[in-house]
Parts: sequence; structure tokens; C-alpha cells
Amino acid sequence: MRIAMYVHYYLPYHFAGSEIYVHELLKELAASGHEVKVFATDESSGEWEFDGIQCVSPKPGTSLHTDVKSFNPDVVITHHKGTPEAAHLARATNAKLVQVVHNERSYVHMLLDHGAELVIYNSQHVADAFTAKFPYPYEVLYPPTRPERHRTEPGDRVTLVNLQPAKGSDVFYELVARMPDVEFLGVEGGYGEQRFDTHPNVVFQRQTTNMRDDVWARTKVLLVPSTYESWGMVGVEALASGIPVIASPTPGLLESLDYAGVFVPQDDVRSWERELRKLLDNEDVYAAASRLALKRSADLDPAEALARVVRRIEQL
Repeated sequence: MRIAMYVHYYLPYHFAGSEIYVHELLKELAASGHEVKVFATDESSGEWEFDGIQCVSPKPGTSLHTDVKSFNPDVVITHHKGTPEAAHLARATNAKLVQVVHNERSYVHMLLDHGAELVIYNSQHVADAFTAKFPYPYEVLYPPTRPERHRTEPGDRVTLVNLQPAKGSDVFYELVARMPDVEFLGVEGGYGEQRFDTHPNVVFQRQTTNMRDDVWARTKVLLVPSTYESWGMVGVEALASGIPVIASPTPGLLESLDYAGVFVPQDDVRSWERELRKLLDNEDVYAAASRLALKRSADLDPAEALARVVRRIEQL
């Protein structure tokens, strides 16, 4: 089959959860023998290849509509704001439309109104939010995180990935101030306005594609004090190294971390400090949390689920 991925952003220029998610799906489709090409409307890099996937962006003053039609896809996959145009292009090329849905926010209703032969939801709670109103065929595919790509010996710092308020930068810097004896690591995120506050016990890591060496090998505990997460890929990546995760109890984080997560209300900084101290000051508590992290990581190995979703797309 010829499979067109019609999106606004793509890797490596926007290295965020949604883009990583669909890239893993496309790699699995390519490995299954299908011709895959990414059409990225909001990039300006011409043509490039990333991790074996061919990509193209529009020339100045043009759109990608002609390029997609020339590719003559059998299947068009899309997500986020690319959906309306992707639906139009799927109809124009007599292709099947596959929508990937990453959250349950209100705008997704508008996107699902465009229809689909298959919807791929990133979690069960997101699927539950839409399947009654939109009874399209669907699959639940957790954001694919391959443990072997992230597994390493944990480091000695307390880490936050993506230094913006929605991801909990306020909580992070409050803990930095309350715990001057603890070393922290702040990792630049792939989107949003980043907050780099100077403190003697904080070092920063610029945005990186090598999370294993640049982040997890330096991390002892991961903080995920987000106001919203539909899943929480970064937490699952940390689990692969047995790194305990303290997180806000959003529906996505409750589903992804499950029994391995330490959950604290996002605005209760005292409780964040208390749970962090337990992990840092008691080796037995840390070891028990680390064992649960590794067990949950094994639960979430994506190989079987990816193969199932590829078969479902092939059946279209």
C-alpha cells in the first residue's frame, strides 16, 4: 500500500509526543513493506528523510495538495489540525482516512465530524470520550515506547521534562527552592514557552533526541506535575530504567503509570516534597518503587499492539 501521513509538524524539527507517536506507527508500517511518505504542511525544510521515513514540506507559496494527489495514496493518516485537509484529500484520491486522536479536548469533536474508516485513540479513556457519539471502527494504541531504546542506569537528579507551566514548571521551581540539598535537572521541551530559572542546584538540558544518555542516565526521580496529560509518554520512558515517577493524577497518567505511579495533586507542593523525600532518603522505598516501574514498563511493551494496528490498517 501507499500510505500518506498528512500532518502540520514532523520530526526532527518538532520533537514532541504526537509526532513521536505517529512516527513509531509509520516505521512499523514501512517495516511491514508499505510505501510511506510524510506531508508536513507547516514545516519549511523541503524534502528530507528521518529514520528511514521520506518527508516533504511545501515550497513557498504552495500547498501539498498536488504532491499528495501525485503520490496516489491508498490510505491517508492524519491528526490534529491536518485533519480537515486530509479528509478532503482522501476523498479526492479515493483513499481510506485514518484519524489519530491524542486527547479528549473539545476541538476533537470537530475533527471527528470529518469521518474516518478507522480512528486510532492513544488511550482507553480518550476512546471512551468519543466512541458513543462517533461509532467509527477504532483501535486503542498506547503511545509506542520501546523500553530498550530508553533503558539505562539511572542518575542522581530530580528531573522535569518540558519547562512550561502546563507541565508543572511552577511546582518544579518551588521544589528547587524548598530542597537546596537536592540536585535537579530541567529539560527543554519541544513546544511551549520554556522557563529557565537560575538556581545553584539546577542544571539544564537542551531539547534532545537522545533521551537515554542526556536525560535518563542523569535522572533518579522524574516529576510529572502536569495540569493535563492524555497519556504521558515521558513517564513511560522513565519506567524503562526503573526510575520512579511522581505525577499529577490526570486520567492519562493514571492509565499509563497505573500501579507504578506516585500520584500527588498538582497544586499540593508540600505533598510533592514529602513524596520526593521518601524516595530520595529511603533506599528500600526507592528500590520498591523502581521494581514497580520496571514491571509496568514490561506491561507496556508496544510490539504486539503495533502489529495489531498495522493489520487493521491493511484490512482497509
